Amino acid sequence: MLTVAILNYNGKDIIEGCVETVLRQTNPPDEILLIDNQSTDDSWKLVEKDVTRVVHCDNRHRFISGLNDSFNNAKDGDVVFLENDVFLYQNCLKEMLEDSADIKSPKFLDQFGKKYKVEWYSGFLSACFMMHKKVFKELGEFDVNLAPAYWEDVEYSIRAKRKGFKTKKNVGTAIHYANYSFSKKFTKKQMSGWCRRNAWYVLRKHYLGGLWTTKNT
Repeated sequence: MLTVAILNYNGKDIIEGCVETVLRQTNPPDEILLIDNQSTDDSWKLVEKDVTRVVHCDNRHRFISGLNDSFNNAKDGDVVFLENDVFLYQNCLKEMLEDSADIKSPKFLDQFGKKYKVEWYSGFLSACFMMHKKVFKELGEFDVNLAPAYWEDVEYSIRAKRKGFKTKKNVGTAIHYANYSFSKKFTKKQMSGWCRRNAWYVLRKHYLGGLWTTKNT
């Protein structure tokens, strides 16, 4: 069973293109979920007929809510999560399925075909990745203390590696229009502030004795 879960927030200008790249895969998914994060532009209606099901997320924790709702609503099997600003190359899902890593993400290119610059290091990147639902059940939900976003993939990679799961990047290829949704609502200063805050949170949670109380482990 292969599920693709697409997180959408106000993606009126981009969601149809994203879904189209999923439909064109050489290894198409068994189901496509559209996880709509309380869009105000009715963009989910544009692709309602093309997906298996639309799930309306409560958006309480923004991106983190979307991550958790994607896996909680998917059927048992492999689950591919992607944001609405990720366009998959045609063989992306096939290459990810054939790889043996437990959690893997593709090589990201920007809209100009240049390799996406990653400013932090983790075992995978949460803009798009594949993970079996049984792995999600064992590791638990993504940490809502990192809401609205950033460093959630780093924190999850640490948990995964400590449990003996293998993570990997650059499996398959995708185009990423980075921060498409967030840049509409938040400033670069706000996003940079979340990155700094969450980096410190992850450091304290995993390497300085877990001094902060967390809702997820």
